[in-house]
Amino acid sequence: MGISPANGPSAVSTQKLFAREAIQMGPHSPSDTNADVCSSLGWVDMQEFDIFACLAMATHLAANSNGITLLEIVAATDTNGDNPTLIKTSGACNTANANLTDYQCLECLAEEVDQIGQAAGLSLRYVAAVLTMDNANSLAAVTYVRSGAKAPHLNLTAPVVG
Repeated sequence: MGISPANGPSAVSTQKLFAREAIQMGPHSPSDTNADVCSSLGWVDMQEFDIFACLAMATHLAANSNGITLLEIVAATDTNGDNPTLIKTSGACNTANANLTDYQCLECLAEEVDQIGQAAGLSLRYVAAVLTMDNANSLAAVTYVRSGAKAPHLNLTAPVVG
């Protein structure tokens, strides 16, 4: 199927999804084989959103590596990650025969974050993906999705070009 100039790109500027969800992507370089907050995205504010989801996939597997062995959603009281509190866990990831098409995903409601925080006597507002990788020389790509914007507006999701 060829595309002729008469069927060129749409001139309509549409933002239905990107005005309601904040979607961010970034690389993760583990500091070691311990659990680490996503190195490029860090902590994000949930005050204006109802749902948080994270997806992670290995982008480089070091020799004899199985990639991501655990994905977690953790909440904190500030952007420094103070009072980190586990919200969700993937449980041990099945990494046998790991390859670069495998990925993990988790989601939680802002309501869950609030309830777990209240039970712990904390005002949890910021969330992050925490990855455990079995080799510090492996790399991953992580996507954060904050959905259910309480005040949708243009460019909640926007391109980032270095």
